[in-house]
Amino acid sequence: MQIIKEVCVDSLEDAIKAEKNGANRIELCGRLDLDGLTPSRDLIKKAFSVLNIPIRVMIRPKHPSFEYSEAVSYTHLTLPTNREV
Repeated sequence: MQIIKEVCVDSLEDAIKAEKNGANRIELCGRLDLDGLTPSRDLIKKAFSVLNIPIRVMIRPKHPSFEYSEAVSYTHLTLPTNREV
């Protein structure tokens, strides 16, 4: 059984450190002090340009809930995928 090491980070520096220390993938967040929010577009672009491991981007525009209106859910569904940022 393979163990996948995923690291939640909210900075490019931490993402690079995680990759160098053996992370298999990154969960890219903003504001981990608020349990993770959607990171900035700039951080997303930089992470995809530098890292060589899979990146999962947190989609959570507000704190404290994971409950969204229909309009916000539609926005989530129309966000760019993969490396289209």
